[in-house]
Amino acid sequence: MKALFLFCSMLAVAAMAAAGAAQPAAPAPLPRLLSETGLFEAGSGTVRADVIAFAPQYPLWSDDTRKQRWIHLPAGRSIDASQPDAWNFPVGTRLWKEFSFGRRIETRYIERLADGSWRFASYAWNAEGTDAVLVPEDGAVMAAAGAPGGRYSVPSRNDCLACNEGPAVPVLGFSALQLSPDQALP
Repeated sequence: MKALFLFCSMLAVAAMAAAGAAQPAAPAPLPRLLSETGLFEAGSGTVRADVIAFAPQYPLWSDDTRKQRWIHLPAGRSIDASQPDAWNFPVGTRLWKEFSFGRRIETRYIERLADGSWRFASYAWNAEGTDAVLVPEDGAVMAAAGAPGGRYSVPSRNDCLACNEGPAVPVLGFSALQLSPDQALP
């Protein structure tokens, strides 16, 4: 009986080890600097050639900020658009949205992870405009000339989730309707 118990215990330990090995690895921590996210050519503020700029047909208003947007798909991969209202973006897709009031203030970052989930981050630009630093999870308020009241609020990651996780796909502004060249008539 002892031998059977020992054998079963060893099987249970082996099964737990195998189950643990099958768990996907946790994603790497978010990059501390925006320049480390893959938006720019190394050592410069020039957007990489394989990062594509886009503009949605119906952008959301954001306190009169000027916005620029980019997307990067992994090499050789494409978006599965077989469901017009729920595009399936490949793992490794990255998107950025930059907000500015005469100068860059904030850049938001979205990345599709290996397990199919998405992660969100915001980066606040330094005064020199040379790079942006990862904002704490709870967001930040910063001085910004041109912003209402001279202050600009960078959303928390939970704020990002509140807007982006409700739709079928958390990527807002990059869809069949938003990218269509046909403008709606008044």
